[in-house]
Amino acid sequence: IKKNDALLLWCVLLFYSILTFIAVLNHEAWRDEAETWLIVRDLNLHGIFSILSAQGHLCLWYLILFPFVKLGFPYFAMQVIHLVIVVFTSGLFLFKAPLNKFIKLFFVFSYYMLFEYGAIATDYILTILFLFLIATYYSSRFTNPKRYAVFIFLLFNCHLLGFGAALALTIIYFAEIKKNKITSVFIPLTIMLCGIVVTVLQLVPSSNSQIDATLPTGYLPHLNSESIRTILTSIKNAFIPIDNNFEELKTPLFFLICLCLFFVSIIKKQKVFFFLFISLSWVFYVFITKASGYWRYDGMILVFIILSLWIKEYYQEKENVLSKTFGNKINYADIETSFNIFLVLCLIVNSIFGISSIRKEYSSNYSGAAEMANFINQYNVENKAIATYQCWSVSVAAYLPKTKLWSVEIKKHQTFMITDSVFIKNENLSSEEIISRIKEKYKTETLLLVSEPLAPISDSTVETTLLFQNEKPNWVNNNERYLLYKINFK
Repeated sequence: IKKNDALLLWCVLLFYSILTFIAVLNHEAWRDEAETWLIVRDLNLHGIFSILSAQGHLCLWYLILFPFVKLGFPYFAMQVIHLVIVVFTSGLFLFKAPLNKFIKLFFVFSYYMLFEYGAIATDYILTILFLFLIATYYSSRFTNPKRYAVFIFLLFNCHLLGFGAALALTIIYFAEIKKNKITSVFIPLTIMLCGIVVTVLQLVPSSNSQIDATLPTGYLPHLNSESIRTILTSIKNAFIPIDNNFEELKTPLFFLICLCLFFVSIIKKQKVFFFLFISLSWVFYVFITKASGYWRYDGMILVFIILSLWIKEYYQEKENVLSKTFGNKINYADIETSFNIFLVLCLIVNSIFGISSIRKEYSSNYSGAAEMANFINQYNVENKAIATYQCWSVSVAAYLPKTKLWSVEIKKHQTFMITDSVFIKNENLSSEEIISRIKEKYKTETLLLVSEPLAPISDSTVETTLLFQNEKPNWVNNNERYLLYKINFK
């Protein structure tokens, strides 16, 4: 990198670091973030691994947080750890990716890298980190195969969405060493295969888990019009994450065509084509299995495209069925150039949306958890027992390490919450049933934390008083708003 270019990249990384730091300072962690911290805080290693199958997440983020949690670091430490990983990952991309400067600039300031994977402390950033480390050392994958294999192993254990990418890279590596007749790769291949085995073992329900395992996990895809809409909308969201819902499919179809053109542009680089095809196929399988998508899922589509652009520089073009059929009628270079222009324009819009998301953190809640926790601390009721019902109380619990929360749904104390069959069976209780369970447990005055106002109660021996509810609105459409009631039994 030239000196002037390096100076520019350092300035970009500094500005990016400042923006993400501001976002973290103003971001209220929500349930996905809080749940991981609470699981690590309240369980030992055996307990953590026994609960992973119910969580649907993999172990690496839990293991990274484990020593910090057990040493007594505050909750905010999780966001700091995540921020360090985010800045390092973005720096790796800026300085090592052999891509267009505009793609690099606007990708790091995109909504996903700036906010969804930047400010929100979850395990998705680990998948991006190890994909970028793999791409950085891709040229030395045969000269230093053990390092490459370790990166693949860790990629397998970051997040389920990265499983397809890790599997594709493993298959490509095996094909390359076989074709090139490379020997002495038994250990690297063993490490990669162990990554697959360890991942699968984490997803198998544990017989020692305290979580009810009767709820069907649902690995069969939902093949219907809603699934198709989910995939098309997710492709659109990967490029421009503005609205999750489209009544008409014209706009998502346009982005699907653009994605198909990118596939055409890399079809002569078969291994890159294979990587992107397997990676996206796996992500789409997850989409249609859940029959719903999330922006943080959608962003992985963009990440896989970026990685394909990165590693394609290491491969020579080869003839394929398409090029043999159409000969010189397809100008692959022009298609690639057109897609790059399209990608830059999308990333510009993406960046505007990312910066506006940080601005919204100033004026509104992302979650109402911190606001409610501040009230509980201010009025000195932290040490009182608090009953909770249908309110994703994990987000509040993470801010209140001394508070005992009693779940009305499962009738026991538990900070983190797993939506197993017992929980789901009791998620539509009436106000009378909620109060009855609380009275059975406490028999005297207690507090109740909920997300929806309590309906009027006919029992004259029960008095309910609303102590506090979130005053600032949430700027995203989530159900993390809270109301705190005082319940008196006369």
